[in-house]
Amino acid sequence: MENKSKNTSEISQWIDNYLHISLDTEEYVEVRNFLILWNLFEAKWFKCNFGRNKRNIQNIHLTSDIFNQTLQYLQRRYITNGSTNERFMRLRLRNNDDTTSIQRVLLGLTNNSCDIIKAIIMIIYRYRNNLFHGEKAIASLPMQKDNFINANKFLIACLEATK
Repeated sequence: MENKSKNTSEISQWIDNYLHISLDTEEYVEVRNFLILWNLFEAKWFKCNFGRNKRNIQNIHLTSDIFNQTLQYLQRRYITNGSTNERFMRLRLRNNDDTTSIQRVLLGLTNNSCDIIKAIIMIIYRYRNNLFHGEKAIASLPMQKDNFINANKFLIACLEATK
């Protein structure tokens, strides 16, 4: 086990040196957890292809606690003075992501649980795409830690909803 830890530490140190950043262990852990949880989530709910099977979102039933907690976090992050902010724009939502519905949810203009769950999942999906496709600079990961913590909790709730 000690050798495994040493190898991981060496790799983390190499990444930090290469990018001229200093990520702490918790930041690496949250990103790693997100990668694994998204993989499990997409496999379970979307047959490994979220893009083609988004309609399956309607089958996810969660307690209001988890989606309200996640929604409140997202509202604090992406809404300023009653409208979406620059952070929201940096999500780089696509035309087929239904940006208007996501904005309505974040602005509190709907309380339909299916709409809320869909909006949260679409934002988490953007975290995934932006991370994997280079839209989120790796150097900005320390500023993304809370995003991953909240996304991870939500993904776990979705996975547990299938038990």
